[in-house]
Amino acid sequence: MGFLNRDVLHVRTASKAYPIHFSASPAVEVFTEILRCFQNKKIAVITDSHLADAYRDAVHEAFGQAGREMDLIIIPAGERSKTRRAKESIEDALLERKYGRDCLLIALGGGVVGDLVGYTAATYLRGVAFVQVPTS
Repeated sequence: MGFLNRDVLHVRTASKAYPIHFSASPAVEVFTEILRCFQNKKIAVITDSHLADAYRDAVHEAFGQAGREMDLIIIPAGERSKTRRAKESIEDALLERKYGRDCLLIALGGGVVGDLVGYTAATYLRGVAFVQVPTS
């Protein structure tokens, strides 16, 4: 990816390799770059109720500038959302909106959001693409 003000850590495991990008760029620029890299994917941005208030405009701006659609799925903030029921509600929303194996899930937030969305991405339809955008 071509983020400004960034460092990249390259991770290699026995089965795959992937980059971790560290960026101080504004949220609009980060999402614009993600959209550039995942041009043919149906995208769901999943975040919690606190972060949705803070980042909703930036997410909509980036997707609007790119002429792309996305679904914003909001879970309640806090540890109480790290449950099978919360995972189920995300999966239900994805199924209802006809997300297939070729989709991309973006976790907007770390901690509970990152854990929950990462696990959902790994198990939804045997695994889908996943990008984590922690906010701190």
